[in-house]
Amino acid sequence: MTDIKLVMGEQALPCIKCGKQLPNFSPDTDNQPCGGTEFWTYGHYGSAVTDLSGTKHFVCVCDDCLRTALDLGHAAAVPLRGRPAVPLRGRPDDHGFY
Repeated sequence: MTDIKLVMGEQALPCIKCGKQLPNFSPDTDNQPCGGTEFWTYGHYGSAVTDLSGTKHFVCVCDDCLRTALDLGHAAAVPLRGRPAVPLRGRPDDHGFY
């Protein structure tokens, strides 16, 4: 297992699916990917990797891979309680991005 130390800088962790390097939104933040999302967990019952490991695990997923996973039903988007659902933004090349 590679030991990655999260430090402030120009790059966030790469996408866990495609490996695309994601730039950090700001050099003053830790792992705040621009064009992607960070997820973290302390563990999950049933996982042979994270359950009771005593560590916090971080992964990033780029917007393209997350959008594809949502389109294929490999991920789910559920509205937060009390907040209206917001349509997904467009792709970077169709002016609906950011």
